[in-house]
Amino acid sequence: MEKSNKEPKIAAPVAESKAQTISADTKVPTADHAAKPSAAEPGVKNAAKPIKKADSNMNKAVSSNSQPISKWPIRLGFSLCFIIASTALGASYWLYTQSVLLKSELASKQLQTQQINGTVNTSLSYAKAKIESLEKQQQNNANAYQELTATKSTIEQLQTQVNALAQRSPNHWMASEANYLVRMASRKIWLESDLLTAVQLLESADERIAAMQNPALLPIRKALSQDIAELKSIKQLDISSHILALDNLIAKLDSLPLNANKTLAPTPVSTDAQLSSDVSDWQANLSKSWQAFSSSLVTIRKRTTDLEPLLSPEQQWYLTENIKNRLLQAQSALQHKDNQHFQQSLAMAKQWLSQYFDLHQSNTLETIETINKLAEIKLTPIAHKQLIATPLLEQLVTFGDISTSGEPTL
Repeated sequence: MEKSNKEPKIAAPVAESKAQTISADTKVPTADHAAKPSAAEPGVKNAAKPIKKADSNMNKAVSSNSQPISKWPIRLGFSLCFIIASTALGASYWLYTQSVLLKSELASKQLQTQQINGTVNTSLSYAKAKIESLEKQQQNNANAYQELTATKSTIEQLQTQVNALAQRSPNHWMASEANYLVRMASRKIWLESDLLTAVQLLESADERIAAMQNPALLPIRKALSQDIAELKSIKQLDISSHILALDNLIAKLDSLPLNANKTLAPTPVSTDAQLSSDVSDWQANLSKSWQAFSSSLVTIRKRTTDLEPLLSPEQQWYLTENIKNRLLQAQSALQHKDNQHFQQSLAMAKQWLSQYFDLHQSNTLETIETINKLAEIKLTPIAHKQLIATPLLEQLVTFGDISTSGEPTL
């Protein structure tokens, strides 16, 4: 505290000395003027003495305060600045390296995340596919179970029928044979239109039913007799003979002569072409001479019918093959009882034969006559829909009886 009180005391005389020096500079003349005082100013010399004392005191105070200053604070400041700068650079470098490490770590984390997402997506897709396959397999198993259940029920029904058949008499197999014969007769009727064979098959079935010697089967025999009578009442055509006749026509076509152009007979020339010796008949002689000359030079003939051009060998072959094709179509229509196509094919073949073949030959006329006879055939489809004995025999084979009940009795 004493030091602090002394310092302001020292500063006060310094300030006063400064103020005195400023006032001395402004008001007091220089040293040269002081050396030469004028007579008009006698008190200047006494006033300069205290000023000199003040200057000497001030110089002493200044000399006492001007001590040498040490350099260690500056070095300390530079050291602190260097340390701070180094620390800042080190911190910056550390932060930079940490940011690089963080970025690389973040990139690796993102890559791992993408890989994990890909793995998860693959697992999910595989799981979905597996679930779908399991669902399909479950559906297939359900369908298979349903089919197995249906098959099992069918097997049980068949087993029941087999057990029922095992308890029947041996005559049951004769009923099955009769049923088979009736079904074969049905196929002969509607697929081959062979009524004769169908009647024979039905008669054989009736013989099997009669051999069973069961009065309860009389309705079946009655139905068989009705079917046989109905089939016999249908007008039967000898299809085989007509087909053979068409085959003979096809074989004869290659030997039939074509209709060639015939040379017309020459116009008869007048026999009265002799010239007379009489001079007065010169006009008649001239006319006769002119007629003889013109008849030998130019021949004029008249034709009232159409003139058909000659056919080339290739055209003749095509014509023959087309007629054969029409006759083959007539055979197919004959087998299928198709009267319309049968008549059309025969009519076209007859037209070509009459137009392009020689009608003066006996072979051509015989061929056309055979076609006319075949055209007189009228093909009618079989109107018989179903055999009466078929449902009765089916009931007999299935249930062993023709009654309405399903209990086997044979």
